[in-house]
Amino acid sequence: MRWCIGLLISFNCFSQGNYFEYHKLINKAEEQYFIKSDIDSTFYFYNKVFTSYNFVFVKDLVNAAQIAYFCKKPYRQYLEQGFEYGLKIDHIRYIPLFKTIYKQLSADTKLKKIYSIKRRDYLSRIDVNYLDYVYTVGFWDQRGRFLDRKVYEKRKKSILITLTDSIVKKGFPGDRLIGIADSTIFRQLGSKKPNFY
Repeated sequence: MRWCIGLLISFNCFSQGNYFEYHKLINKAEEQYFIKSDIDSTFYFYNKVFTSYNFVFVKDLVNAAQIAYFCKKPYRQYLEQGFEYGLKIDHIRYIPLFKTIYKQLSADTKLKKIYSIKRRDYLSRIDVNYLDYVYTVGFWDQRGRFLDRKVYEKRKKSILITLTDSIVKKGFPGDRLIGIADSTIFRQLGSKKPNFY
């Protein structure tokens, strides 16, 4: 099953070849900072990526924000853009570098207003049915471990066929389609589905 999912992921990645360039530019930004200590070039590459792609990974925005904050450069723009892709104000408290300013950020009415607008837009882009399906498959897999081996293998094969079909039709269920991992996502989406803790 793993090799098949790996093949599907590879197929999906190759169909989005421009994201190879995205990751090369992110690596270049990090190389400029961590190896060459060239701060201006670091932000040149980060900003090039963040303005050139219609989908950006939250972790890259958070990394850019941390580097900017550490270097005493403007950092809020990266956090604000992160809100578009699922970052919550509450997540900031768990970033060690931002612990000292978390209270200030979480009390900032302008930032909260920006967050509210971007959060609403982010939630509107999530494919709720696909998200629910992915959670259901995960739960089924965990429960299935306790079934008779033959029953489990038969169900696994059926799920794999459905999962493969979903990946081909909709794309790989990653951050872009189903959002980032979030234990309260169904409540925020107004769904009656249970939240996960």
